[in-house]
Amino acid sequence: MSATPSRRDEIKRRIGVPDHPGLKPAGMPIRARRSSRSHDGEYRRRGTGSPGFTLIELMIAMTIGVFLLGTLALVLSNNSRTRYEIEKSIGQIQNARHAMQMITDDISNAGFYGEALIPAGAALPSLCPTAANLDAARAYPVQGADNIAGLPQACADIGVVLTGNDLVAVRRTSTCAVGDLDCDAFVDGLPHLQQPACSADCLDPPHCSPWIRTTQAALTARVRSCTAGAYAPIYRLYSRLYYLAPSNRPNDGIPTLKRADLTANGYAVTPIAEGIEHLHFEYGIDRDDNGEPDEYLDGIVDAGDWQDVVAVRVHLLARNASPTHGHLDDRIYHLGDEVIEAPGDAYKRQAYSTTVRLNNIAGRREDVR
Repeated sequence: MSATPSRRDEIKRRIGVPDHPGLKPAGMPIRARRSSRSHDGEYRRRGTGSPGFTLIELMIAMTIGVFLLGTLALVLSNNSRTRYEIEKSIGQIQNARHAMQMITDDISNAGFYGEALIPAGAALPSLCPTAANLDAARAYPVQGADNIAGLPQACADIGVVLTGNDLVAVRRTSTCAVGDLDCDAFVDGLPHLQQPACSADCLDPPHCSPWIRTTQAALTARVRSCTAGAYAPIYRLYSRLYYLAPSNRPNDGIPTLKRADLTANGYAVTPIAEGIEHLHFEYGIDRDDNGEPDEYLDGIVDAGDWQDVVAVRVHLLARNASPTHGHLDDRIYHLGDEVIEAPGDAYKRQAYSTTVRLNNIAGRREDVR
């Protein structure tokens, strides 16, 4: 018995819906299975795979990357250059402050000789006295030379000096006695000072000048009680010279502040600070013995004026250790009454000035008044 087609089957037939899911609708062309697979795979690849970059797109991306990397490299280079310049400026400031601190500390203590007084002055001594004439040089706690043209007399040990600058000699003792806590020990060969308090130990009564010796065994001056073995305090005696040299190490071309100290074998030189290019001093003279400077001079020639110095103005000009590319120093620098014309080079510079009081000289005059 044949099945009568239902109305649903009739509708499917009219709209072309196949009776089975795998069959094509009526009227549609039937392709080969192999071709169908090939196209289906191609459609799948196109639908799910990455399309990639064309050559033009790749070149544009590379160009943009080069511009970005170049900008980043420029920023890093500028930051590095700026940091380097800051480091050089910091080094210059540190060197200048250290130089100023060393000079002013010594000058402020000039004329301190422990229990000994500053002697009356006779002839103006050499800027570099020997141990044999150091006692006479004590009468001039501060002594200098202005705008030097070469080595001062008897100062051959200090080597080459930077001409056109000033130098200053400072005489004093250590601020603590040998054997005190945190004080330097006695060093044989270096000059030391001991002030006798026992009248029997005075070698030139009634003045009782201090003893200056280079061996501890020779310093046996006693205290006021004259008790055997009760020795008076012993102080290291300094004779120092601050000056500028054209270089620190041979031919490095870096102007350097140096200090020369009297030792058993002449003067020993110690570098203090690099980059100090100019050094100038002005000395405050007390004319009325009240402990205050009445005028400042730099070219002192009279011995009496040196003994009346109660203050010192210190001026220095410091430069960076190396030049700065693209910089031109066209500034004029004033170091007190001295004028430094524009250097016209690529070094960055800074001027520093301060005034230091000679407490051991000015203070005694105030007490007298």
